[in-house]
Amino acid sequence: MIQHLSLLNPFGRIDDRERATAAARGGAVALAIGALISLYGAAKLYLMPAALTEAMRAGMAGSASTNPDAAKVAEAMIPGVMQMAAMMSIGIAVVLLILAVVQWRRLTRVIPLIFACLGALGLVMAALGMVMIASGMTPSPPVPLAETVITRALSLVTLVLHIGAYRGADWLAKAT
Repeated sequence: MIQHLSLLNPFGRIDDRERATAAARGGAVALAIGALISLYGAAKLYLMPAALTEAMRAGMAGSASTNPDAAKVAEAMIPGVMQMAAMMSIGIAVVLLILAVVQWRRLTRVIPLIFACLGALGLVMAALGMVMIASGMTPSPPVPLAETVITRALSLVTLVLHIGAYRGADWLAKAT
């Protein structure tokens, strides 16, 4: 177990094929974690539609639009938007799982590189979002603090796994 935890050190020494393979496969694990997060989002949309609908209504009430017809149209779109978001989350989870299988079998450098960049961008955007909320520039979303902390922690873990996966796949590519 301890040797597998060493995969969480993306800058650890890689000096044999076994360690490089394990690190490269860490990217597949990170993609599977991302798929689970996406499926959680879809499940949340299906299991808590009333709370999310109310949050969307509250958000629209605070918008700058004063046109009552536009507000009625937007309100009528809420169920469709929620269903489309849930379907997109499921689609993203399927794509992530397919990429996880590809990464596990082929040990590519490209997939971890792309997702490490996207993960870093996501963490920067989340930090900027927290700054905007703290400064009062944008309202706080109705998301429980525990959920936010868990998703940020998982994002950080997947970023670290992707960085290690890139390094492992790069070592394998140079060794052959």
